[in-house]
Amino acid sequence: MEVRDALPADADRLVELIAELGFTVDEAGVTERLSLLAANREPVVVAENDGRLVGMLDWHVMPTIHRERPVGRIVALVVGKGSRGRGAGTALVREAEARMRLRGCEKLEVTSNIGLDRAHAFYERYGFERTSFRFAKEL
Repeated sequence: MEVRDALPADADRLVELIAELGFTVDEAGVTERLSLLAANREPVVVAENDGRLVGMLDWHVMPTIHRERPVGRIVALVVGKGSRGRGAGTALVREAEARMRLRGCEKLEVTSNIGLDRAHAFYERYGFERTSFRFAKEL
């Protein structure tokens, strides 16, 4: 399993993976956002197995007024349906943790769709705890 920064050439596969999260995006938009995220020192991270992109993780570092050090957030994590349970998710989370530590984060958080019980179990296995409710509103 290789973990690396996403490249513009990965956009077509990222579109497919993002669709598994229930979002509709296009290659041009993904390519543009890959560039913006990399410029912000938060490149999307991908897992590749035998030359095939099998997962991706989008992450963000947030300075906050109420914490001395920033908080890291996993914004999106997906491993393709045919590749789950083979270590890609673990490799991606470990990579994100390492990058957020290097950026000085004191805490790592993730939000997950309320109906994704398998994802919740995955996060709990890696030491994440349910600590709050997330409320959202479309703008």
